[in-house]
Amino acid sequence: MQINIFSGGRRIAAVVGFLIACLAAAFAFLVSDSHPAEKFIYSIEMKQPVKRATECNYDDDPTRHFIGTVYEWFDVEVVYCFRNITLQDGQYIPYIDSTGKWMAGKSYSDEVNKYENDFIRQFAMPPSDRAEAITIARGNVHQMALNCLLAFAGAAVAVWIITYILGWIVRGFLGVPRGQDFRSPPPRERL
Repeated sequence: MQINIFSGGRRIAAVVGFLIACLAAAFAFLVSDSHPAEKFIYSIEMKQPVKRATECNYDDDPTRHFIGTVYEWFDVEVVYCFRNITLQDGQYIPYIDSTGKWMAGKSYSDEVNKYENDFIRQFAMPPSDRAEAITIARGNVHQMALNCLLAFAGAAVAVWIITYILGWIVRGFLGVPRGQDFRSPPPRERL
């Protein structure tokens, strides 16, 4: 029985090519950016969130970052800029104390931190902003799927080209014609 190295080589190349293509798609998935391109910035003035188009004024506004899930496994970054008020002896953050009264405290005091953390925990993104975030996240899902598909196809084509070239070289050295797995026996001379 003769071993058919070309048939075995094609099978091994197909399995290895499929594995390499799967690894390329997994790599594309892992390195893709799963966060939307923009973040949602809210200016908090006396407990009223107002969406801002620009960053917080970090010199004047204490800022808290929060990342929340909006669409499936994708997160949207939400930045809260708690606005200062200027009083005679400095800048303070207005907050509501446990009795429901408005107070003013230093930026990183315990009372202000508790107020800000409670506000962030209870905050619900407005429906229009949530719809915008879901649209951005869906676009990311589609882009990530496309990137994985392109990586899979690119790796599969690259492996096929390398396999074809190696097969062409080996066939040339062994004298096996293209499309056949064995060299044709030399013609017999007639006597």
